Amino acid sequence: MKDVLILGFMAGIFISLGDLFMMTTAVGTKEFLGPGVAALIGGISFSVGLLLVVYYGAQLFTSNVLAAVPWGAKRLTFKDMMFNWILVYIANFAGSLFFAWFTIKTGLTFKNEAWIANHFIAAGTAKTNLDFLAALLSGIGTNILVCMAVYMAVAAEDGAGKVLSIMMPVAAFVAIGFEHSIANMYIIPSGIMHLQYYLDGGMGLAEVAHLTHVSVEALKNLNWYGFLVTNEIPVTIGNIIGGALFVGWLNWICHGRDTHSDKTIQNRHDKTARMGSKAQDAKHHQERQLDELVS
Repeated sequence: MKDVLILGFMAGIFISLGDLFMMTTAVGTKEFLGPGVAALIGGISFSVGLLLVVYYGAQLFTSNVLAAVPWGAKRLTFKDMMFNWILVYIANFAGSLFFAWFTIKTGLTFKNEAWIANHFIAAGTAKTNLDFLAALLSGIGTNILVCMAVYMAVAAEDGAGKVLSIMMPVAAFVAIGFEHSIANMYIIPSGIMHLQYYLDGGMGLAEVAHLTHVSVEALKNLNWYGFLVTNEIPVTIGNIIGGALFVGWLNWICHGRDTHSDKTIQNRHDKTARMGSKAQDAKHHQERQLDELVS
């Protein structure tokens, strides 16, 4: 359990680093290069976070939802799966909150006319004003792409392949504007902390709203209730559905059920003949990696 907590804590920090890198590289580019290019730059930058998670061997909730596959195959109990999810989720939250505090204490976000600080507030405000269905569906979209990035990285046979396999799907979900529960554990609290910094410095809500180009009414929702209830709950549910159902279970139903039956062995033999043993070996390696997620 200690290892899972440490690796989960580090995953929260790594995703937060990706968030901060995204904010740093994307802020200010929209006015010069357009919103699409700015979103792409931010997405590629954010992918560094998941790359760090994968190469460190950290425990990230949004990829650990793939543990639903060994549970469905009766290789893992529901109790053990839920225990892992809850433990990793809490550890990711702790790492993200720590790095949010760490970030504001460095003062780096207040450089360059506080562009990054203001962007945290604007981004957090937008996220805490989503309706439930929009946040839920956005969470589904995110984890379809994130879990496919994990699958693709597992199948890749060299470092460059792993990097590209992770970078492009992750850049896609960020550029599209989907919601990631663990990334939001850093972005929204950072927005709340920066807002409080301004308020403690004597600024009013109207001044902060003008500075960050959001409405006063929307800014009022940038608080812990808006973070946990309005955003985190529906986005987390969406992340589970996107990863466990759309990527994990549906893939397992089509390619991985009854893996020890004679019929499946014959089908795999036929597939190997058609597709080549190299691709099939990558598939088997992927299945082993799923088992290792919760080991």
